[in-house]
Amino acid sequence: MNALHVGTSPNGTPRGHAFGGTRQHDATEFLIFMTEVLEDETNPNRAVIEPRRTQAQMDEEERQMLELPRFVAAQVAWKAEKRQYDSPISRHMKGQFGYFKQCTQCGHETRTFTSFNQVECVIPRDSAGRTPIRGRLDEWLRQEYGEEPDVVYANCDNCKAQQRPSWENLARRSQVYMTYLPDYLVINIKKFDFFGDTRKIDTYVELPEGPFDLGDIFLPDAPHHPGKMGQPVLERGQAGPFKYEVIAVVHHIGASANQGHYWTVARHVDVAGISSTWHKFDDAQVTRANFNQVQGKTAYVVVLRRTQTDDNL
Repeated sequence: MNALHVGTSPNGTPRGHAFGGTRQHDATEFLIFMTEVLEDETNPNRAVIEPRRTQAQMDEEERQMLELPRFVAAQVAWKAEKRQYDSPISRHMKGQFGYFKQCTQCGHETRTFTSFNQVECVIPRDSAGRTPIRGRLDEWLRQEYGEEPDVVYANCDNCKAQQRPSWENLARRSQVYMTYLPDYLVINIKKFDFFGDTRKIDTYVELPEGPFDLGDIFLPDAPHHPGKMGQPVLERGQAGPFKYEVIAVVHHIGASANQGHYWTVARHVDVAGISSTWHKFDDAQVTRANFNQVQGKTAYVVVLRRTQTDDNL
Protein backbone atom coordinates (compact mmCIF):
# COMPACT_ATOMS: atom_id res chain seq x y z
CA MET A 1 0.00 0.00 0.00
CA ASN A 2 2.82 2.37 0.81
CA ALA A 3 4.26 1.72 -2.65
CA LEU A 4 1.27 3.55 -4.09
CA HIS A 5 2.44 6.67 -2.25
CA VAL A 6 6.24 6.52 -2.19
CA GLY A 7 6.80 4.73 -5.49
CA THR A 8 8.98 1.98 -4.04
CA SER A 9 8.34 -1.39 -2.50
CA PRO A 10 8.04 -0.89 1.29
CA ASN A 11 9.73 -3.10 3.84
CA GLY A 12 7.82 -5.19 6.35
CA THR A 13 7.70 -2.60 9.15
CA PRO A 14 5.41 0.01 7.49
CA ARG A 15 3.29 -2.76 5.97
CA GLY A 16 2.73 -4.30 9.40
CA HIS A 17 2.08 -0.92 11.01
CA ALA A 18 -0.54 -0.06 8.35
CA PHE A 19 -2.52 -3.15 9.30
CA GLY A 20 -2.19 -2.82 13.05
CA GLY A 21 0.97 -4.77 13.82
CA THR A 22 2.20 -8.31 13.26
CA ARG A 23 -0.46 -10.24 15.21
CA GLN A 24 -2.68 -12.64 13.27
CA HIS A 25 -5.71 -11.00 11.68
CA ASP A 26 -8.98 -12.43 10.50
CA ALA A 27 -9.18 -13.05 6.74
CA THR A 28 -12.40 -11.03 6.50
CA GLU A 29 -10.79 -8.07 8.24
CA PHE A 30 -7.85 -8.23 5.86
CA LEU A 31 -10.11 -8.48 2.80
CA ILE A 32 -12.11 -5.45 3.95
CA PHE A 33 -8.88 -3.52 4.55
CA MET A 34 -7.46 -4.42 1.15
CA THR A 35 -10.57 -3.64 -0.88
CA GLU A 36 -11.24 -0.35 0.93
CA VAL A 37 -7.65 0.88 0.40
CA LEU A 38 -7.58 -0.23 -3.24
CA GLU A 39 -10.98 1.33 -3.85
CA ASP A 40 -9.81 4.63 -2.38
CA GLU A 41 -6.44 4.67 -4.15
CA THR A 42 -7.96 3.96 -7.58
CA ASN A 43 -10.95 6.27 -7.17
CA PRO A 44 -10.72 9.37 -9.39
CA ASN A 45 -13.62 10.95 -7.50
CA ARG A 46 -12.19 10.71 -3.98
CA ALA A 47 -11.48 14.45 -3.92
CA VAL A 48 -15.10 15.28 -4.78
CA ILE A 49 -16.75 17.20 -1.96
CA GLU A 50 -20.52 17.22 -1.88
CA PRO A 51 -22.11 20.61 -1.08
CA ARG A 52 -22.98 21.00 2.59
CA ARG A 53 -26.72 20.65 3.18
CA THR A 54 -28.83 22.06 5.97
CA GLN A 55 -31.03 19.86 8.13
CA ALA A 56 -34.08 21.33 6.41
CA GLN A 57 -32.69 20.34 3.00
CA MET A 58 -31.97 16.79 4.19
CA ASP A 59 -35.47 16.49 5.65
CA GLU A 60 -36.96 17.66 2.35
CA GLU A 61 -34.83 15.18 0.37
CA GLU A 62 -36.00 12.37 2.65
CA ARG A 63 -39.62 13.42 2.15
CA GLN A 64 -39.20 13.45 -1.63
CA MET A 65 -37.51 10.04 -1.57
CA LEU A 66 -40.49 8.57 0.32
CA GLU A 67 -42.80 9.78 -2.44
CA LEU A 68 -40.85 7.78 -5.04
CA PRO A 69 -41.38 4.08 -5.73
CA ARG A 70 -38.91 1.97 -3.77
CA PHE A 71 -36.78 1.04 -6.76
CA VAL A 72 -36.62 4.58 -8.15
CA ALA A 73 -35.49 5.77 -4.71
CA ALA A 74 -32.80 3.06 -4.76
CA GLN A 75 -31.62 4.33 -8.16
CA VAL A 76 -31.36 7.89 -6.83
CA ALA A 77 -29.30 6.67 -3.85
CA TRP A 78 -27.03 4.63 -6.15
CA LYS A 79 -26.37 7.62 -8.43
CA ALA A 80 -25.36 9.65 -5.37
CA GLU A 81 -22.96 6.84 -4.39
CA LYS A 82 -21.38 6.82 -7.86
CA ARG A 83 -20.64 10.55 -7.68
CA GLN A 84 -18.06 9.75 -4.99
CA TYR A 85 -16.90 6.24 -5.94
CA ASP A 86 -15.87 5.23 -9.45
CA SER A 87 -12.91 2.88 -9.04
CA PRO A 88 -12.63 -0.60 -10.61
CA ILE A 89 -13.45 -2.02 -7.15
CA SER A 90 -16.60 0.11 -7.02
CA ARG A 91 -17.69 -0.79 -10.53
CA HIS A 92 -17.32 -4.56 -10.08
CA MET A 93 -17.55 -5.35 -6.34
CA LYS A 94 -19.77 -2.68 -4.79
CA GLY A 95 -23.45 -3.38 -4.30
CA GLN A 96 -26.38 -1.86 -2.45
CA PHE A 97 -29.23 -3.09 -0.28
CA GLY A 98 -32.26 -1.31 1.11
CA TYR A 99 -33.86 -1.50 4.57
CA PHE A 100 -37.60 -0.91 4.56
CA LYS A 101 -39.51 -0.52 7.82
CA GLN A 102 -43.25 0.10 7.92
CA CYS A 103 -45.29 1.03 10.98
CA THR A 104 -48.16 -1.43 11.52
CA GLN A 105 -50.28 1.31 13.08
CA CYS A 106 -50.09 4.20 10.58
CA GLY A 107 -48.40 2.55 7.57
CA HIS A 108 -45.55 5.08 7.46
CA GLU A 109 -42.39 3.68 5.85
CA THR A 110 -38.74 4.53 6.45
CA ARG A 111 -36.01 3.62 3.96
CA THR A 112 -32.24 3.32 4.26
CA PHE A 113 -29.97 2.43 1.33
CA THR A 114 -26.51 1.11 2.17
CA SER A 115 -23.61 0.26 -0.14
CA PHE A 116 -21.27 -2.67 0.51
CA ASN A 117 -18.15 -4.40 -0.78
CA GLN A 118 -19.10 -7.63 0.95
CA VAL A 119 -22.17 -8.91 2.76
CA GLU A 120 -22.63 -11.03 5.86
CA CYS A 121 -24.60 -14.24 5.87
CA VAL A 122 -25.88 -15.35 9.28
CA ILE A 123 -26.34 -19.07 9.83
CA PRO A 124 -29.96 -19.44 11.02
CA ARG A 125 -30.84 -20.99 14.36
CA ASP A 126 -33.81 -23.02 15.50
CA SER A 127 -36.18 -22.05 18.33
CA ALA A 128 -33.71 -23.47 20.86
CA GLY A 129 -30.87 -21.34 19.50
CA ARG A 130 -29.08 -24.27 17.89
CA THR A 131 -27.37 -24.03 14.50
CA PRO A 132 -27.91 -26.72 11.86
CA ILE A 133 -25.41 -29.51 11.18
CA ARG A 134 -25.33 -28.51 7.52
CA GLY A 135 -27.08 -26.08 5.18
CA ARG A 136 -26.97 -24.36 1.79
CA LEU A 137 -25.51 -20.88 1.43
CA ASP A 138 -28.08 -19.75 -1.17
CA GLU A 139 -30.96 -20.79 1.12
CA TRP A 140 -29.48 -18.83 4.03
CA LEU A 141 -29.23 -15.74 1.82
CA ARG A 142 -32.89 -16.06 0.88
CA GLN A 143 -33.83 -16.17 4.58
CA GLU A 144 -31.86 -13.02 5.31
CA TYR A 145 -32.81 -10.99 2.24
CA GLY A 146 -36.19 -11.16 0.55
CA GLU A 147 -39.92 -10.97 0.92
CA GLU A 148 -40.37 -12.65 4.32
CA PRO A 149 -40.62 -9.69 6.74
CA ASP A 150 -39.32 -9.54 10.30
CA VAL A 151 -41.11 -7.67 13.06
CA VAL A 152 -39.08 -5.08 14.96
CA TYR A 153 -40.18 -2.62 17.63
CA ALA A 154 -39.27 1.05 17.39
CA ASN A 155 -40.69 4.54 17.85
CA CYS A 156 -42.71 5.96 14.96
CA ASP A 157 -42.00 9.62 14.22
CA ASN A 158 -45.08 9.84 12.00
CA CYS A 159 -47.39 8.67 14.78
CA LYS A 160 -45.68 11.14 17.11
CA ALA A 161 -46.15 14.00 14.61
CA GLN A 162 -49.84 13.12 14.30
CA GLN A 163 -50.08 13.20 18.11
CA ARG A 164 -51.33 9.64 18.33
CA PRO A 165 -51.67 8.44 21.92
CA SER A 166 -49.22 5.60 21.31
CA TRP A 167 -46.11 6.07 19.17
CA GLU A 168 -43.35 4.47 21.23
CA ASN A 169 -42.04 0.94 20.71
CA LEU A 170 -44.53 0.08 17.97
CA ALA A 171 -44.39 -3.06 15.83
CA ARG A 172 -42.85 -2.41 12.42
CA ARG A 173 -42.53 -4.72 9.42
CA SER A 174 -38.88 -4.87 8.44
CA GLN A 175 -37.57 -6.10 5.07
CA VAL A 176 -34.13 -6.09 3.47
CA TYR A 177 -33.69 -6.38 -0.30
CA MET A 178 -30.72 -6.15 -2.60
CA THR A 179 -31.11 -3.10 -4.85
CA TYR A 180 -27.82 -3.37 -6.78
CA LEU A 181 -25.95 -6.65 -7.25
CA PRO A 182 -22.27 -6.48 -8.34
CA ASP A 183 -20.33 -8.63 -10.77
CA TYR A 184 -18.38 -10.13 -7.85
CA LEU A 185 -20.33 -10.78 -4.66
CA VAL A 186 -18.21 -11.47 -1.56
CA ILE A 187 -20.06 -13.22 1.27
CA ASN A 188 -18.75 -13.47 4.81
CA ILE A 189 -20.34 -16.46 6.55
CA LYS A 190 -20.74 -15.63 10.24
CA LYS A 191 -18.99 -18.67 11.72
CA PHE A 192 -18.15 -17.08 15.07
CA ASP A 193 -20.25 -16.21 18.12
CA PHE A 194 -18.96 -13.18 19.98
CA PHE A 195 -20.80 -13.58 23.29
CA GLY A 196 -17.99 -13.43 25.86
CA ASP A 197 -15.91 -15.91 23.87
CA THR A 198 -15.24 -16.61 20.21
CA ARG A 199 -16.90 -19.97 19.76
CA LYS A 200 -16.87 -21.21 16.19
CA ILE A 201 -19.97 -22.56 14.45
CA ASP A 202 -19.09 -25.84 12.76
CA THR A 203 -22.05 -26.02 10.39
CA TYR A 204 -21.19 -27.74 7.11
CA VAL A 205 -21.60 -25.17 4.31
CA GLU A 206 -23.08 -26.59 1.10
CA LEU A 207 -22.48 -24.62 -2.09
CA PRO A 208 -24.18 -24.94 -5.49
CA GLU A 209 -21.78 -26.48 -7.99
CA GLY A 210 -23.37 -24.78 -11.00
CA PRO A 211 -24.94 -21.35 -11.61
CA PHE A 212 -27.79 -20.38 -9.28
CA ASP A 213 -30.30 -17.54 -9.27
CA LEU A 214 -30.40 -14.83 -6.58
CA GLY A 215 -33.22 -12.89 -8.22
CA ASP A 216 -35.58 -13.55 -5.33
CA ILE A 217 -33.44 -11.52 -2.90
CA PHE A 218 -33.60 -8.50 -5.23
CA LEU A 219 -36.21 -5.78 -4.76
CA PRO A 220 -39.36 -7.08 -6.52
CA ASP A 221 -40.43 -3.59 -7.65
CA ALA A 222 -37.54 -3.48 -10.12
CA PRO A 223 -38.31 -3.98 -13.83
CA HIS A 224 -36.84 -7.23 -15.14
CA HIS A 225 -36.72 -6.16 -18.79
CA PRO A 226 -35.18 -2.67 -18.92
CA GLY A 227 -35.62 -0.74 -22.12
CA LYS A 228 -38.75 -2.64 -23.11
CA MET A 229 -42.31 -1.35 -23.04
CA GLY A 230 -41.21 2.13 -22.04
CA GLN A 231 -39.21 1.02 -19.02
CA PRO A 232 -35.90 2.83 -18.34
CA VAL A 233 -32.54 1.39 -19.32
CA LEU A 234 -30.91 0.13 -16.13
CA GLU A 235 -27.33 -0.39 -15.08
CA ARG A 236 -26.07 -3.97 -15.10
CA GLY A 237 -26.36 -4.36 -11.32
CA GLN A 238 -30.04 -3.32 -11.45
CA ALA A 239 -31.18 -5.66 -14.22
CA GLY A 240 -31.74 -9.41 -13.94
CA PRO A 241 -31.28 -12.24 -14.32
CA PHE A 242 -29.04 -12.39 -11.26
CA LYS A 243 -27.29 -15.72 -11.74
CA TYR A 244 -24.05 -16.44 -9.92
CA GLU A 245 -21.43 -19.16 -9.63
CA VAL A 246 -18.85 -19.91 -6.93
CA ILE A 247 -15.29 -19.03 -7.98
CA ALA A 248 -13.39 -18.99 -4.66
CA VAL A 249 -13.78 -19.90 -0.99
CA VAL A 250 -11.54 -18.90 1.91
CA HIS A 251 -11.35 -21.61 4.58
CA HIS A 252 -10.44 -21.36 8.25
CA ILE A 253 -9.48 -24.10 10.65
CA GLY A 254 -9.16 -23.31 14.34
CA ALA A 255 -11.23 -22.91 17.47
CA SER A 256 -11.60 -19.12 17.31
CA ALA A 257 -11.10 -16.06 15.12
CA ASN A 258 -7.89 -15.28 17.01
CA GLN A 259 -6.07 -18.46 16.03
CA GLY A 260 -5.91 -21.10 13.35
CA HIS A 261 -4.96 -21.35 9.70
CA TYR A 262 -6.41 -19.97 6.46
CA TRP A 263 -6.27 -21.28 2.92
CA THR A 264 -8.20 -20.69 -0.30
CA VAL A 265 -9.72 -22.97 -2.92
CA ALA A 266 -10.22 -21.03 -6.15
CA ARG A 267 -11.51 -21.82 -9.60
CA HIS A 268 -9.53 -21.17 -12.77
CA VAL A 269 -11.69 -20.51 -15.82
CA ASP A 270 -10.06 -20.81 -19.23
CA VAL A 271 -10.16 -18.04 -21.82
CA ALA A 272 -13.24 -19.43 -23.53
CA GLY A 273 -14.98 -19.97 -20.21
CA ILE A 274 -15.95 -23.51 -21.17
CA SER A 275 -14.01 -25.62 -18.68
CA SER A 276 -12.56 -24.87 -15.28
CA THR A 277 -10.31 -26.41 -12.66
CA TRP A 278 -9.99 -25.84 -8.92
CA HIS A 279 -6.73 -25.24 -7.04
CA LYS A 280 -5.94 -25.09 -3.34
CA PHE A 281 -3.70 -22.19 -2.27
CA ASP A 282 -2.17 -23.06 1.11
CA ASP A 283 0.67 -20.68 1.91
CA ALA A 284 3.43 -21.52 -0.62
CA GLN A 285 1.78 -24.77 -1.75
CA VAL A 286 -0.57 -24.83 -4.74
CA THR A 287 -2.26 -28.15 -5.54
CA ARG A 288 -5.13 -29.34 -7.73
CA ALA A 289 -8.47 -29.58 -5.95
CA ASN A 290 -12.06 -30.66 -6.61
CA PHE A 291 -15.44 -29.22 -5.71
CA ASN A 292 -15.73 -31.35 -2.56
CA GLN A 293 -12.82 -29.33 -1.16
CA VAL A 294 -14.65 -26.08 -1.92
CA GLN A 295 -17.46 -26.66 0.58
CA GLY A 296 -17.41 -28.01 4.12
CA LYS A 297 -17.25 -27.02 7.80
CA THR A 298 -14.22 -24.79 7.26
CA ALA A 299 -15.79 -22.61 4.51
CA TYR A 300 -15.66 -19.01 5.73
CA VAL A 301 -15.65 -16.42 2.91
CA VAL A 302 -17.30 -17.17 -0.44
CA VAL A 303 -16.68 -15.24 -3.66
CA LEU A 304 -19.42 -15.41 -6.32
CA ARG A 305 -19.10 -14.22 -9.90
CA ARG A 306 -22.13 -13.15 -11.84
CA THR A 307 -22.62 -15.08 -15.05
CA GLN A 308 -23.28 -13.40 -18.40
CA THR A 309 -26.72 -11.82 -18.67
CA ASP A 310 -29.11 -12.26 -21.55
CA ASP A 311 -27.95 -10.17 -24.54
CA ASN A 312 -31.57 -9.28 -25.33
CA LEU A 313 -32.04 -7.37 -22.09
